[in-house]
Amino acid sequence: MAAKLPLDQLKIHPLIGRRFGTLLVLPGRKCRVYCKACGKFKISDKRNLYRLKSCGCLRSELIGKGHTKHGGKTSAGPTTEYVCWSNIKNRCYNERREDYPLYGGRGIRVCPQWQKNFIQFLKDMGLKPDPTFSIERREVNGPYSPKNCYWADSHTQRMNQRRVHEKRKQVSESIAA
Repeated sequence: MAAKLPLDQLKIHPLIGRRFGTLLVLPGRKCRVYCKACGKFKISDKRNLYRLKSCGCLRSELIGKGHTKHGGKTSAGPTTEYVCWSNIKNRCYNERREDYPLYGGRGIRVCPQWQKNFIQFLKDMGLKPDPTFSIERREVNGPYSPKNCYWADSHTQRMNQRRVHEKRKQVSESIAA
């Protein structure tokens, strides 16, 4: 590691005209830089130029790119499909959630290929046909898996609730008796 020099011993002239990422060092007594990315002029510490890529204007853009692997999170926030995928995992595995007893507590799980792979979930399910649709399981006691899930509207979901299945079973048993 290089020894830190006092400010009065650092010379600016060898740096004039050099580029550091999107920064261009300008002539002057202080270390003035011009950022090509945003067009701002800024005074910077000479000792930090070697590790800088911009004046700070690219930071949020770089952070967003670094954390997004699948495109399910955009600058406007996560997509509805991503929120759905995240919620089904939380319902099944997060014991602190209020609705955990209705899902994970009953043994409902997410299939292994969906557990840590949003891209696979999106390939299997596709985009929602309409923003009002949400994920539905064909078999209410079955897992979240490609064979058991589809996008459904609220009316279809009401008809596939456990209590509706239980009422149908009671009606068919009373007819059979």
